[in-house]
Amino acid sequence: MSDTRDFVSQYRQVWGKYDQFRQRIAALIEELLLANQIRYQIVESRTKTIDSFAEKISRPNKSYSDPLNEITDISGVRVLVYYNDDVERVGEILTSEFQVIEKELSHQPHQLEADRFGYISAHYIVKLSKNRTCLNEWNAYADLHAEVQIRTVLQHAWAAISHALQYKRESDVPPQLQRQLFRMAGLLELADEEFIKIRDSHMAIVDDTRLALRRGEKEILISPTSIIEFISTSKRLKELGTFAESCGFSYDEDDEDDIDEFVGEIERYTSKIGIHTIGELEKILDSDFSDYLRQLVIEDVDPSGRWIISSDFLLLLLLVRAGIEKFSVEMLVNEEDWSREIAERVIDTAKSDAGI
Repeated sequence: MSDTRDFVSQYRQVWGKYDQFRQRIAALIEELLLANQIRYQIVESRTKTIDSFAEKISRPNKSYSDPLNEITDISGVRVLVYYNDDVERVGEILTSEFQVIEKELSHQPHQLEADRFGYISAHYIVKLSKNRTCLNEWNAYADLHAEVQIRTVLQHAWAAISHALQYKRESDVPPQLQRQLFRMAGLLELADEEFIKIRDSHMAIVDDTRLALRRGEKEILISPTSIIEFISTSKRLKELGTFAESCGFSYDEDDEDDIDEFVGEIERYTSKIGIHTIGELEKILDSDFSDYLRQLVIEDVDPSGRWIISSDFLLLLLLVRAGIEKFSVEMLVNEEDWSREIAERVIDTAKSDAGI
């Protein structure tokens, strides 16, 4: 009992260091995911509380001589990715960037028997690489390790629900419920596989659309994918953005991750004014919008005195001018959730420029 109290006292003294470590590890992993262009849902972390540490080392089926080194999940990080093949990619990054002390992949689908449903995830016990511990900002954590758990969003949903049902082990499940859980586990595994296929099909569509635009094809149908690619590649839209900035707008040319904020609206607006192909959209942008954009600047919308617009919202403004007969203040306010102040200014300016 005295050993337990001593261990808890030791842990209380170093808890802050472990907590700083898990925060920095989580931030580092996020940076690595972004650098490797792996999209993720969340990177979350936690440090085992002092009470939790005390409870663990007091369990009758556990015996520790050096719990601070023997308990591998004092600092824990969980990475939730969207696609199952990204679980392996994240594992490769951990192997490259850290010292991997232990790797547990036994919960992978191909290693489960056909009638087993255990939760699926990958676990790594890692320490900082020797190169990183040479850096002053990391040297203090050279002797610490962390558990990194990698799952897909669906795998995490399964684990969370199983935990809520208090079924940590298959043997805990009442026999009359096992078949239902087998079926649900199979559906989630199938869904993970299908999401990869959908992603790959989507990327093929994006690649085909991008190639068609580069070839100058005009009969590409308006769709969310073609709109995003058009906004990314249209020289004319960039010219209009530069001109808008010279008129007094603050033009924010979005990066690819944020360029789809108004794609749904653009698709609706083009349909409303009878535009169905990228070629027809290009013709619309060949119009002279100079007077319209000059008149449209709203000095008091932004505290800095400049109206901030993105490339996709600029396209919306141009579509309203091109098809002004089809738009109204009430439609923009009630159907599209514009503020009345901006809707009135845009509609009035477009009508004035069109001579209506």
